[in-house]
Amino acid sequence: MLDRGNNLVTKQIEVAEMIYELDKRQLLRLWSVLSSFGEIRETKDPIIQSEILRRAQLVLTDFVFGLKRVPEDQTSTTPLEGGRSQTVTFDA
Repeated sequence: MLDRGNNLVTKQIEVAEMIYELDKRQLLRLWSVLSSFGEIRETKDPIIQSEILRRAQLVLTDFVFGLKRVPEDQTSTTPLEGGRSQTVTFDA
């Protein structure tokens, strides 16, 4: 944004640390989105590329809306631990 003297005006953005829980299903879905980028590079057909990108966008949108924030009183910086069917937390 420019002010009246055409000088660039910047806003100070506050950064807050948030911690989210992810399960194995969510990690697999995130991996599938990332692997889609390789498929897009390998495919020369723009119609197929756009379809791959559309599906990846849907999965990524669902992933983001499915994130669950860990309440502040339950957060720590202890090492990650977890077994089968357990939710593991990490700093995002």
